[in-house]
Amino acid sequence: MARARIEERSAGGVVVRRANGGYDVCLILRLRHGQRAWCLPKGHLEAGEDAPAAAVREVREETGLACDIVEPLGHIAYEFDMPQPPARCAKTVEFFLMRTPDEMPRPADREAVDARWLALGEAAAQATYENEREVLARARRALDRPEIAARLRGA
Repeated sequence: MARARIEERSAGGVVVRRANGGYDVCLILRLRHGQRAWCLPKGHLEAGEDAPAAAVREVREETGLACDIVEPLGHIAYEFDMPQPPARCAKTVEFFLMRTPDEMPRPADREAVDARWLALGEAAAQATYENEREVLARARRALDRPEIAARLRGA
């Protein structure tokens, strides 16, 4: 019998703060099905919620950081097998560059067991998933633009 196919939409953020003449990014550590993964905070859209609102909510839930959206970073898409119920999931995640006045991440979500600031280059090296490393590259390109850097000076 063929597996059911489920489509999911999620949203998340590349949360940055100015540090040491550059930028730090907040990554979270997830533990799922016995697997450790350093990743960007993200999660499902709730009923009636758009991607920007979901991204702000999910980042807050997973990191404890209150954030503002600076710029859309596009989406990633991937598929995976879900154990319960058995299904193939096609997931699309919309990401946003975000800023925060908060200093320390505080995971408040059961899915995120740790959250920490890493220099942007270190975060790209630490991120478990290739597609999220590409999102971090998009964030780096956005941060190189003078108008984006100017918007972050106030954060």
